[in-house]
Amino acid sequence: MLKRRHHKEESELESTKESEQEERQIDDVNANKEGEEDNGNIIEEGEENNKIGQEDRVEDNGSGYEEGEEDDRDGQEDREEDDGNGQEVYTEGDGSGNEEEEGDEQEDRETDGESEQEDLEEDGSEQEERKEEDGSRQGQRPGKERSQGNEDSNQRKKQHEDDLVYPGAPLTKGQSLLLLMLYVLRHNLTEVALQDLLTMFNEHFPGLVPATSYLFHKAYGQFGQYVPHFYSINCESYLGAIETAPQNCPSCKAEFDTEKNLRAGSYFLVLIFSVGKNIKRSSRVDKWGLMTYQSCGIVMEFRFLKVIMFRYGQSSVKLLSCHQATVQGTYAYHAYGLLKELQQIGIKWRDSENVEHTSKVHSLLCSSDSIARPLLRNTKQFNGKYGCDFCLHYGGGPYIWETPDPPLRTETDHFRHAMLATPAQPVMGVKGPSPLMELESFNMITGFVPEYQHSVCLGVTKQITSLWLDSKHHKEDWYLGSKTNDLDQGLMAINPPLEVTRAPRSVKDRKFWKASEWRSFLLFYALPVLSGILKKKYWNHLFLLVFSMHTLLHDAIKANHVDMAEQALRKFVRNFEKLYGATNISFNVHLLMHLAASVRNWGPLWATSTFPFESFNGTLLKFCNGTTHVLDQVVKRFLRWRALSAKAGTTMANANENIRKLFDKLQSRSDLTQKSKKFQDNVRGFGCPKKGNTSVLQRMAIEDFTGDTVNSGFFYDRFTCSGVLYHSCKNTTLKKRNNSVVQLNDGTFCEIMTLVNFTCEEGTSSASTNNRFCVLVKELAKSGGKLYRDVQLNISSTFIYEVSHSNNVFAVPPQSLKRKCVMIRSEDKLYVIPLPNNIERD
Repeated sequence: MLKRRHHKEESELESTKESEQEERQIDDVNANKEGEEDNGNIIEEGEENNKIGQEDRVEDNGSGYEEGEEDDRDGQEDREEDDGNGQEVYTEGDGSGNEEEEGDEQEDRETDGESEQEDLEEDGSEQEERKEEDGSRQGQRPGKERSQGNEDSNQRKKQHEDDLVYPGAPLTKGQSLLLLMLYVLRHNLTEVALQDLLTMFNEHFPGLVPATSYLFHKAYGQFGQYVPHFYSINCESYLGAIETAPQNCPSCKAEFDTEKNLRAGSYFLVLIFSVGKNIKRSSRVDKWGLMTYQSCGIVMEFRFLKVIMFRYGQSSVKLLSCHQATVQGTYAYHAYGLLKELQQIGIKWRDSENVEHTSKVHSLLCSSDSIARPLLRNTKQFNGKYGCDFCLHYGGGPYIWETPDPPLRTETDHFRHAMLATPAQPVMGVKGPSPLMELESFNMITGFVPEYQHSVCLGVTKQITSLWLDSKHHKEDWYLGSKTNDLDQGLMAINPPLEVTRAPRSVKDRKFWKASEWRSFLLFYALPVLSGILKKKYWNHLFLLVFSMHTLLHDAIKANHVDMAEQALRKFVRNFEKLYGATNISFNVHLLMHLAASVRNWGPLWATSTFPFESFNGTLLKFCNGTTHVLDQVVKRFLRWRALSAKAGTTMANANENIRKLFDKLQSRSDLTQKSKKFQDNVRGFGCPKKGNTSVLQRMAIEDFTGDTVNSGFFYDRFTCSGVLYHSCKNTTLKKRNNSVVQLNDGTFCEIMTLVNFTCEEGTSSASTNNRFCVLVKELAKSGGKLYRDVQLNISSTFIYEVSHSNNVFAVPPQSLKRKCVMIRSEDKLYVIPLPNNIERD
């Protein structure tokens, strides 16, 4: 059976071999005319093509990738080519670009001999693609000749993409390739799966699509370049790109070897791609969060930590991805240089009227956790003496309350301390100058923030919950470990709205909770669920933290509200030692003292949160399939996703409606369904509406709303308003969610009953008006009492309300729905807690 399959696939590949060779020979001719760098097209020699064809056949037989003398010659040719090119630039679209000897790949497979067959096939596919990409490193030709070659090549490619797939076809070859690529990205197909898909297509419709994954990527084209930058394997000191890296590390004197560093993963990648040349002066947010254009100019977001950092240069953007490297010793130094260049040179861009501008970008804010912050500032970590980044608290252990308050750090004092300090003899926690001090507009104190995702959600909230539930505290007065079942019963009964992306989980699984779950526990669940379980003095103490976080997370915050939140946080920190002991006052507890100052400087806490960046880290993790060359896999998929919209702008210009709908669906961008009705630009009903006569209460509510007599209507259980999805209280499709509790603009709480599209009696003023609609709601009456009031600070629970069901039904326009709420039942009482803002999402 396998033998017959082998002969069949070999025959099929032999049939495409001639056309593949002919196309590559044409590329060789074009290369002689246009130069080796011709719009990023891969140029291969005839013998190398034969080898690739042979490698395709070996891969299709499922045997992975074989090494031999030809592979060694390929590696030698690639290294010789690198030496002649100077800077090593890898072009995405046809491969990854990081070279490794085939013997190393064989060693990897011997080490991982127990891996699954699909992983082996994927590794083989990665090797083949990487070898093809090694030929994509390109030389430079004189500008005029090279430009002419690029124009000719682009014109030929454009004409080819505009050809129909077959005579009378509903789509062009370019649209076919674009949809195939989008399908591959949308479903995260491996190279092996892509090859199988192409083979299956060609079995059904020979010649309709490229026969191999190589030809597919070649026909689709390229859309980005990236360059590896290396750091020392031993000491992680930054070495630079291959053409500038020294022979020996300046710090540890270890010999630098390119291939050894690539195998060890001691490198990071710098991606280069173009910024749109015509920038309109209107608000726009890039899909990937790279850039926000506003009427006042360009707002840049950069990131030093973990996975991504964005850089904007002249007509280009660079994304830096780091793999197991420290902040201070590796890619941070490269990033500092890029930020300084932005500040001094700026970005050249053209507006919609083709007028060129130069905008200089100044770095103002860095949001990081407490581990990375001292590395960036070149100061002691939080567990050292004077380890606080914002004040001169002695530290060195528990951050006990000091009277009077320790003085705040200032920019002037920090510079003086940095000039006097050495790593061996720090001055007030400062170990020396930081490269960030060279940035003119960046303040070394206020330019950093006590980022609340790590300090509050993963810090204080997690810590105090562990104090309550960890068995090592079973003798303490605050211990709740014996009441976990009661806690779980209260938690699991909560059905939050869709904006809270993760439903509640048992406290027994708290070690697996994400930061967003700790955030929801603090803001919405803790006070109602712990009422009657946690002793009153500890519950009152927790209220201070919850009140402050709700206040500092609002859409807009008044100055006096920030002052109230600051006083509540100070009282929380001061009483923490009295309630939980001095040994439990962690640095995260101390950081609460500096949250209010951060809000005064930079706005609500969600504005400086790392939640969006951490969320995108999860997206990046989905960009790799195998366990080898992970960085290259992530980079390629990132570039392909990001280039889709730009490529679709030309390719999909003349597409028919069905092709456009399919493209939008695969992009998960379509906000329409087959069963929906648009009432206004920002209001749409979904599903099959229920047609019928209105009840007496409904008719009275609608007549009060319109002033006309109503006969019947169409009732929708789901609808959107301004991009927010709502469900009726009778909707049964959501099992663990309650998406119907809302707060109106006037502060009234209610449950959504339905969106009704009604008709009026003949002769009324609204009888001939189309799209007459409103939302029917049932009021949740406020009890009037407060859950808690702190008499000393004169603050109360203005973020949580006790309510009860009522029979008061009335109609409101959809635009009056202000925000959703979390509804919780506790001890026979019903509470609603509005979301603190409509911007932040988990």
